[in-house]
Amino acid sequence: EHTEKHQEDEGITWWPVQSLHPILPEEIMDLPTDEDGSLVLSPKFPCTSLIASAIEESDEAYQAAMARRFADYKCVSRIIEKILRRSYQRIAALCANQDIPSASPLVKHAWLAFRYIMRNHIYLFYDRH
Repeated sequence: EHTEKHQEDEGITWWPVQSLHPILPEEIMDLPTDEDGSLVLSPKFPCTSLIASAIEESDEAYQAAMARRFADYKCVSRIIEKILRRSYQRIAALCANQDIPSASPLVKHAWLAFRYIMRNHIYLFYDRH
């Protein structure tokens, strides 16, 4: 049976993946806060050493579950990175087609809106293939 330690996952941030974490100044207002209202500036993203320490003294079932979850995280992270790269290229191409300079605030707003939707409203992309 899983203990409380297992259910907390050692405070690991599984979503949003690291590539979607707010990094631009305009996205800072979107950061999560602690119980006292202060911003969480550096979440603990899954990495090999972090997962290893989390499952070090756990039962085999939990170790296997965390290993699968970490593998899924790495896969989703890679997919999101590709989506972000392709989306940025597409936004740049659309702006170039419309003769909108890349330094335009419109380009930045489109990029921020896309990242926000990917982070907070991922369900909008369900069944869009």
